[in-house]
Amino acid sequence: MSWVIGFSSLAVMVVAGLVVRRNRWRFAAQVARELRALLAIPPSGEPLPAPQELPEIVERYRRLAVGDRAFIRRVRLRHGGTFRMSPTSKPRPIRGVQWFSTDPPGFVWWGRVSMAPGLWIDARDMLAAGTGSMRVLVDDTVSLADAHGSQLDQGGAVRLLAELVWVPTALFDARWVTWDAVDANHARATLRLGELVVHAIFELGPDGLPVRLTAERFNDRGECSAWGGVYRDWRTVAGMRVPFEVEVSWQLAVPYTYAHWRLDSIAYDAEVTAEVGHLAPATAAPRLGGLAKASIALEIVLGIGAIGGGLALMFGPHGEIIPLPLGPLAGSPFATYFIPGAILFAVLGIGPLVAAVLAHRRDPWAPFLALAVGAALIIWITVEIAIVGYSNEPPLQALYLGLGVVITMVGHAWIRASARQLATRTSGASTQSMHDDDASRARRGHPSARDTPVTAA
Repeated sequence: MSWVIGFSSLAVMVVAGLVVRRNRWRFAAQVARELRALLAIPPSGEPLPAPQELPEIVERYRRLAVGDRAFIRRVRLRHGGTFRMSPTSKPRPIRGVQWFSTDPPGFVWWGRVSMAPGLWIDARDMLAAGTGSMRVLVDDTVSLADAHGSQLDQGGAVRLLAELVWVPTALFDARWVTWDAVDANHARATLRLGELVVHAIFELGPDGLPVRLTAERFNDRGECSAWGGVYRDWRTVAGMRVPFEVEVSWQLAVPYTYAHWRLDSIAYDAEVTAEVGHLAPATAAPRLGGLAKASIALEIVLGIGAIGGGLALMFGPHGEIIPLPLGPLAGSPFATYFIPGAILFAVLGIGPLVAAVLAHRRDPWAPFLALAVGAALIIWITVEIAIVGYSNEPPLQALYLGLGVVITMVGHAWIRASARQLATRTSGASTQSMHDDDASRARRGHPSARDTPVTAA
């Protein structure tokens, strides 16, 4: 019975791993779709307004942060840092990527918090056309939150206003943001997205750059609470001053800092439509690669052989066709070889043939199924040797064990190749778009943000 428990546990682990990995791809694909939807929102059509008359301290910040820089259309930043799930929890490592669009202003953020080895939390926050939403999942599989509504709209807009320090041209675009002086060191910024209006107070330091921000924002309990952030490590990127470190806090009954981000990189006016997840499917089916063809061939060979072996065991359950003694089955759940034959027929016979068909149809599950087929064959042969012993006359066990190893290696290589191909295609699309943007800027006399070095404050 112990071998049955071991086999079942290993099978459950393999299946769970495949499901998690597949869900990880699906979540990335959803983020990519949402990003494309954000970037596809048509511009407002309103002409760029004349420079607004700003309070003195705000005008000083504008000159420092923007100068004569042309308006930014899109932004992508990557960050590391830590994140706390509650006031009593420990800070956990986080990695994130965020995209901004500026006409109209909106964002999509995707972050991953590492909780333990093999355990992570993925979160996606976004605001598009004034509509906010938040999704949170454990290992991309178990949903912790999938929220939307007016409170998420308000929270997303407040977050956007606070983070426009990374897109300073939008922070001084009077179509969306207006400013009022509060005192010698503070100014109130108002963001208007249609009927959605939010405010935040910026505190500006002696150097003229923002030190902190405070605002009222809805929390996850539906309460409007004091919220804010601190800006540090200002650097020059593409002719603009932006912070490379931020801390974000809730002023609850027990105030606590829940996010501490450090930027790794920031890029401006780069086409980021397909920078993450699956690209839109091509109109014609892609050509099968060498690994896909090898997987199909190996799966067909295995499937035909396993169907034959399974039928032989089912029609000769006492060893009439394949001379196997019944003695090794003593103590197992099986009195004859009929049920093992049925398992062989279904799992290692029909299963690989289904995987081969899906591979031929370019199904995204195919690389993972190839890996699962190889692992299942290795497990089957290992268990068979443990129960009935090893036989070298003929050496079928050794041959099929080797076949399982080969299929497993092909599946693993296919998964890695697919990931590399996706990364190459997405980076290629982004690079080409950056070249197009750079050429367009050169014709208008604008500098290329991509070629501008980052300098410390």
